Amino acid sequence: DRVSTVGGSFLEPLPAALSSCDAFYLKFILHDWADEECVSILSAIKAVAKEGSRIVTTDFILGVDGANMEMSKRMMDINMMAANPPGAGERTWEEYAALFARAGFAKPSQLVKMRDL
Repeated sequence: DRVSTVGGSFLEPLPAALSSCDAFYLKFILHDWADEECVSILSAIKAVAKEGSRIVTTDFILGVDGANMEMSKRMMDINMMAANPPGAGERTWEEYAALFARAGFAKPSQLVKMRDL
C-alpha cells in the first residue's frame, strides 16, 4: 500500500502524483547514463520530491572495496562503455556526489556497502 511502481521515462518530467513519495529508488540506473542524463534524472526527481524525501540508489562505487571487487567493477565498467550510450559507466563516490550536487541535492550523506568479494 505504501509502495508503487510507475512506468514512463525518467528523462521527462515526472507526474505530480509522485510528490507524496518518501523515497525514490534507482537500482542500477545512473550507471547506464552519461553525466548530463544523470543530472536530468535526478533533477526530475528533485522537481516533484517533497521536503525530506530521499533518493536511494544501488550502484557500484569505484574505489571503496577490496582488490577482487574492484576488478569486477572495472570489468563492469568496460561492459557499460561497450553496451550503453557514451558516458555510461561506473563512478567514484565523489563523481556521484557531484552529479547529485549539480541536480540541486546536498552531498549524499551515507554510503552503505552491501558486500565484497
